[in-house]
Amino acid sequence: MTEPSLIEILKGFEKHHFRYLLIGGHAVNQYGSVTITRDFDFWIAPEEKEKVVQYLTEKFPFDVPSEDALKRPILTLYGDWQKIDLFLARRFSNTEGKILDFDQCFERSIKIEDSEEKLSIILPAIDDLIALKKMRQTPRSKDLEDIAFLESLKNEEE
Repeated sequence: MTEPSLIEILKGFEKHHFRYLLIGGHAVNQYGSVTITRDFDFWIAPEEKEKVVQYLTEKFPFDVPSEDALKRPILTLYGDWQKIDLFLARRFSNTEGKILDFDQCFERSIKIEDSEEKLSIILPAIDDLIALKKMRQTPRSKDLEDIAFLESLKNEEE
């Protein structure tokens, strides 16, 4: 088994009809940034977490998590050189006290059609992605750069 590409993961999610949002650096890249990131970050519909984890660990060389790990709000799957962060909780609160609800964010999400790869990429709306980037108590410089990029993009659209 080889480590998966983002395209392979997204095609699998689409094939299995998983409800997800691509978040993190790869989502910011879909909005036009050139963020360098090696990991994948997804917010998964909580009721589908077991199916998504089973799919990822059976299809790709990721370690199978413990039962306790599946109860945590964020699960990290590790491969040989790659990792995937899965946000599994229905709701998160960021450092500004904003509550982010999966179903509401999914309703506001943006679907990008990639005709070359023949798949859809589901992203949070810009405001939701900015709010998700504000979850760390001590933001990384990369997150601050991503927020600044998204804010400038949002200002251009207004």
